[in-house]
Amino acid sequence: MRKSKATANLHAPFLTLTRLYTFPCIYRRSQVIVQPMGLPAESITLTPEQVAGLNRKLADMRHDINGHLAVMVAALELLRHKPDSAQRMLGSLGEQPAKISEAIKKFSLECEQVLQITRP
Repeated sequence: MRKSKATANLHAPFLTLTRLYTFPCIYRRSQVIVQPMGLPAESITLTPEQVAGLNRKLADMRHDINGHLAVMVAALELLRHKPDSAQRMLGSLGEQPAKISEAIKKFSLECEQVLQITRP
């Protein structure tokens, strides 16, 4: 097994990421095999605009996830005070985990694109 690690120079006028090691991510126990990601062969340089863009997308993801969690908390509170509203609230509760997963997946794909990480 090889280790994976990236370093960043935050004191430069731009962000530089360097690939040091990689390792395959294959798990057979749960019958799910995750193929290793294709990391860049060389160091990549991100401009301040790219870093700002990733930061903006991260803030959007946090905002979206917090919104979905707030809906879940509100639905649970309503269920505590008005158990007769369970049918309506269960639908809303059931939708939130998928929305959270989608927000994380979207951000991950955007990061991989900027960082030049490929999937087989």
